[in-house]
Amino acid sequence: MPGIVTQRELNDLLDIVVDCVESKSLKTIHTAIWKFGQLVGADKLYWAAPVFGKKGTFVPTPVADFNISYPPEWVQLYKNEKLVTQDPVGQICMTGQGVYYWGDAYRKMSPSKSFLEIKEGSFKLFQGYTSVTIRDNQWSIFSLAGQRVQRNRRNFWLINKVVPYFHDALAALQAKSPTFPSLTIREKQILQEVMFSKSNWDVSVLFNISESTVKFHMQNIMRKFGVHSRTHAVALAVKHKLIFL
Repeated sequence: MPGIVTQRELNDLLDIVVDCVESKSLKTIHTAIWKFGQLVGADKLYWAAPVFGKKGTFVPTPVADFNISYPPEWVQLYKNEKLVTQDPVGQICMTGQGVYYWGDAYRKMSPSKSFLEIKEGSFKLFQGYTSVTIRDNQWSIFSLAGQRVQRNRRNFWLINKVVPYFHDALAALQAKSPTFPSLTIREKQILQEVMFSKSNWDVSVLFNISESTVKFHMQNIMRKFGVHSRTHAVALAVKHKLIFL
């Protein structure tokens, strides 16, 4: 849109869209979303496909989620404590597709002091947007936050134009694997730690096994899943509830 984004930013957007359209791996989508976060000044990014009942009632366990850089403790707390019932943004997202700035939602429906103390005080989630995409009765929610995230026409336009491509790319990856292999207890334990960015050496020390044994287990996990990266393996394991955020 003239006057809102530069030509260089438009070129970056085109690269992001192409990556999503042609993506064959979760890693490619991860990189595309991270690049988009930089464009809007966000360093905390999260995607989820929630379940809604017939009348729009939220079922607080997502079908799949893809935590790129949100605080994992906040994500888990939000699910376990059903904080969507206290979150004005979550409530507004149930009304349908759109791009919602958190501050606007708070002005329409004031959040409780305790909710803000946790979200902003403990996890530093101040300014942000949440976007809802609906295609063929499939919902997805994309949230981004950061201290540099501003409320302006530019960010609304960018999010509205690009986030649906994330939805389509992730939905396409989900549809590729109707069945999924199981993991051993040890493989689950190792992958759970890898999810929190632990290296092979870190995991070997934690479980008192050799680093080569950890590497063997990771290679076996990736072979079972048919993937070539640890990130992709973790995302699939979370999606299929083999490990948990």
